[in-house]
Amino acid sequence: MRPTRILATGAALMLLTAGCGTASEPTVPVPPAGGAEPAPSGGTASPSESAEAGQGAGLDAIKAGDRKILIHLAEADRDLSATYEGPVTTGDGTDDGALFRLLPVVDGQYMIEALRPREEGGRWCVVVDDRANPRTLATAECAEEQRSRFALTETGGSDDKGRPTHHLTNDAYGAVQYSGERQALYVEEVGDAPIAGTFSLVDRGRA
Repeated sequence: MRPTRILATGAALMLLTAGCGTASEPTVPVPPAGGAEPAPSGGTASPSESAEAGQGAGLDAIKAGDRKILIHLAEADRDLSATYEGPVTTGDGTDDGALFRLLPVVDGQYMIEALRPREEGGRWCVVVDDRANPRTLATAECAEEQRSRFALTETGGSDDKGRPTHHLTNDAYGAVQYSGERQALYVEEVGDAPIAGTFSLVDRGRA
């Protein structure tokens, strides 16, 4: 009878050892279909959402006329501002005269709508004030005409926030420029001379 007990005990040990070996095999994760990397927990924003939340909409959306913007004078760290009285001056970008919208017209040119409400109502756009000496910027009721059409030409440079800078020019009257000495805007033909002032466009949300 003793040999029978030994065989039974040995068989039990073999079964126990086999069971333990099966349970201890490592588990290998199955990769996602198509070989894609697993998505990080919490998800990620799309490129357009990231732009909207970070530096705002891109130039295409701004130039399409869908956005409120600041027109930032890079050299002076100032922003254009439409006053109640009509002239366009510069400020710190926090007043309600600092918001504008580009309105595409013809041949890559734009009208620039001032979004500051006026007592008399209506829509008001930036124009060259050709009555002033030197010529400067003012606002008038929006109408497409020679004084109200401006071209935006990228300079290849950028402001201190990395936004592309532009020259702002009117075909009939010349470039919008800034005099640091007088701390004032003026519009003048430049010929071969450099333009004194570059502008970046800062997104401020849907118009």
